[in-house]
Amino acid sequence: MLFLTIFTFDAANREAIVKRRALEKDTVPKGVQVHMEVVDLSKNRVFRIFEVTDPKAILESNMAWSDLAEVETIPVMEIYEMMEVIERINRREQLGKELSDSLELASLM
Repeated sequence: MLFLTIFTFDAANREAIVKRRALEKDTVPKGVQVHMEVVDLSKNRVFRIFEVTDPKAILESNMAWSDLAEVETIPVMEIYEMMEVIERINRREQLGKELSDSLELASLM
């Protein structure tokens, strides 16, 4: 499953964050596959999209930075996957409506 983590940090922590990142070669634990990481050029934030094989890895990943930044993790889904789910739901609802209409019509006969 995909997740988006937003790291929001105080500018006073910038040097410590850069140092930790450079010295520790990041703190991505086993079980976390980072797909993309970008920095917000207008604010002190970093966005990371990642996938996990073990949900405990999310906690480990977040804790590695929680002393220097506010860390928020959100489950996300690619838009095309969401559209597939919506289409399946709509088909089921349509079939249910058609069945209900058929049963109603049959009861009137």
